[in-house]
Amino acid sequence: MPDDPQNAPLDLSFYPISDEHKSHDFDVGEHGFLTSFIRKDALKHHRMFRSRVRIGTDDGENIRSFYSLQMQAEPVQGAVGEHKNKTGKYPSHFPCLQIAHFGVQQKFQRPREKSEGVRHRLGEQTLTDAIITAGDVLRNCGAYALHLSAVDEAAELFFENYGFVRYTDGKERKMLMPAVDVVTFTEAWENEQGERLFGDVDGYSELIEMT
Repeated sequence: MPDDPQNAPLDLSFYPISDEHKSHDFDVGEHGFLTSFIRKDALKHHRMFRSRVRIGTDDGENIRSFYSLQMQAEPVQGAVGEHKNKTGKYPSHFPCLQIAHFGVQQKFQRPREKSEGVRHRLGEQTLTDAIITAGDVLRNCGAYALHLSAVDEAAELFFENYGFVRYTDGKERKMLMPAVDVVTFTEAWENEQGERLFGDVDGYSELIEMT
C-alpha cells in the first residue's frame, strides 16, 4: 500500500455520528467553518435533532468525511428556469431536504484515479451515501428536492457532476436535485446492490438503535 495517504485506497463505511468517532484531527482545509462544525457542534446538533450527521470512516473511529441533513423551507423568490415554474406552485417557500454541511478531510481531497481496490473517491462515496439516505426520507416524506448551497466554484462543479443544478442567479450557489430523481437514484442503487444501504433487516435495526 502506498505511504502517501492521498493515494492509499480507502473504502468508507458510513454511520450516524457518535462518541466513538474521533474528530479532533479532522480538517477540511480552506472552509474552516466545516472543520469547526464537525469538531465542536456536529454531535450536539445530531443529538438535538437540529440536523442528522453521518460520518465516513475506514477504520471505525477516525472521521474521513461527513455530511448533515435537515428539513428546510427555501424561498420561491429567486428561482429561475424550469424550477421557477415548479416551485412557483408553492405559496412562498418550497419544502426540501437539505445537505446543510458536507466535508472531506483535506489530505484526502485530491482527485485520485480509480484503480483496483478503490471504488470511488471519498467525495463520491460521501455524496452517494447522502443521496441514498435522502432517498429513504423523500420517498416517505413530501418535499420538492434535495437542496444544498455549494461553498465555492469547485464545490459547485463537483455537485453538478452528480446531477445537482443551480436554480438561482443570486450570489449564493444554491443547487438542488428534484426529489423524484433522488428516489429514482436510490431505488436503482438498491436494485444494483441487491440490498438496502444498511444491509439486511437486522443490520438496519442495529443502525437505528445507534442513533
